[in-house]
Amino acid sequence: MSLEKQAAFRWQGFEVLLPEDWAPVSLIGDRREGYCRFGSPGSMGFQVRWKATRRPGRLKDSLFAYFRILQKEARRAGKAFESELEESDDGIAYRWRAHAKAQGQLFYSPVCGRVFFLELLGDRKDSLALYRRIASTFRPMDPKGPDRWSVLGLDVRFPSLVQLEKRTFQAGRTVLEFSAKGFRAQASRWGFGEQLAAQHGLARWAVAALSLSEQGTHQDGPDSLYWDGPSRLGWRSRALVRLDRDKNRILALKASYRKPQWRPEWDWLES
Repeated sequence: MSLEKQAAFRWQGFEVLLPEDWAPVSLIGDRREGYCRFGSPGSMGFQVRWKATRRPGRLKDSLFAYFRILQKEARRAGKAFESELEESDDGIAYRWRAHAKAQGQLFYSPVCGRVFFLELLGDRKDSLALYRRIASTFRPMDPKGPDRWSVLGLDVRFPSLVQLEKRTFQAGRTVLEFSAKGFRAQASRWGFGEQLAAQHGLARWAVAALSLSEQGTHQDGPDSLYWDGPSRLGWRSRALVRLDRDKNRILALKASYRKPQWRPEWDWLES
């Protein structure tokens, strides 16, 4: 896995670098507790589990509970279950082998107050050499902010923690919807950006795709524009749209906010 072929995944307060042709197949939970799994073009996958706790307790107990589940699966598959582990001040590193095989680690992060399971899983024939490279890039984020989210070509940051309300992953389109006190936002990534801009014009496309009014739309350079909506009952609205020609995509952020610190800025929308 070369540096040129990695993509950042940032989700629910943590980040990790994965091969760029791996994609999320399961995203469950919220910042307190959840699970995500990435699939590869082959038989391998990488998964992360997390749970907030003030008292992490004995990590080994959590690992053995996981092993008991795997032992039952191995018996049903008619395979022997083998495992090994190594404890350190950083947590527990482990391996297991049965109907499949995996390498992972279990640790507590005082930065965000959560226990994390990291695991690279594959068929019995697969090499797990990628594990150390991937695990070395894993980092819990400071809950004091900023809060950054990156998935499938979309990369957006906020000054403080937000809650993910909805996600939409479609061919050529990624949409994440967020909320916080006095704040609502939708961040999106659209494929074939140059073709869309050439066919409709970036401003006309943005008005239609983001449900903006033409009034308040301003060009901010050849490949970017912003829109400021009227104030309604203490809420203001703002949208930022950028055509990224290098990656042939359009990035957009539309938000409603009450306080000035939640007014979107260009550095919230990475490119």
